[in-house]
Amino acid sequence: MGCRRRDVSTSVLYLSTILLIHFTHIIFGQNEHSACRSSPYHQVSFRARIEHQCVIVETLQQDYERDKIIRDTQMTEIMKKLTSIEKKLDGKKMSADCHELIRNGITVSGVYPVKMPLGKIMNVWCDMETDNGGWTIIQRRFDGSVNFKRSWDEYTFGFGNANSEYWIGLENMYQMAAHSNYSLRIDIWDWENNHKRMHIEFMFQTILALLEIVIIS
Repeated sequence: MGCRRRDVSTSVLYLSTILLIHFTHIIFGQNEHSACRSSPYHQVSFRARIEHQCVIVETLQQDYERDKIIRDTQMTEIMKKLTSIEKKLDGKKMSADCHELIRNGITVSGVYPVKMPLGKIMNVWCDMETDNGGWTIIQRRFDGSVNFKRSWDEYTFGFGNANSEYWIGLENMYQMAAHSNYSLRIDIWDWENNHKRMHIEFMFQTILALLEIVIIS
């Protein structure tokens, strides 16, 4: 971006320079003390005002280009760090579920990244304490912080946050079940903190079919 200047007198250029200094701190907004509203400014010829505006535009352009260089440098540094991390992780197999995590020595319950069979990486809550641990939580509800009245697409692909409440999604459950056999454990508490548990040991595909029936109904 640039401007082509016209010949003006030395006095006009001098006045333009003074006004530029006056304007620098108010380029993005004029207040009641703005130099643009002062009598001296309105006494300047229209040509001088155009010249002054050109100087301001060029100054803004220079500031933008300088900031862009800084941002590009910062982005380059970030990409270098990400590349370094990627190289360190290269060749290391990511766990497919919480069962693999506990077999690899992870024994503390919490949020962990797992890699779905098709390569998708997502965060899940792992219960590493109940019934010998290794449970990948497919639905977590305990405080009402997440609205579970959702569309079919959201129940298909999942919603919420593994750090609070979430639903892992039927598609993700299907991908997991298509590559391994799983058992289902259901824990339910009422408002008086009474607890019931159901533990089902059969093919997970059957469980998915039952869940779809429940959701649709």
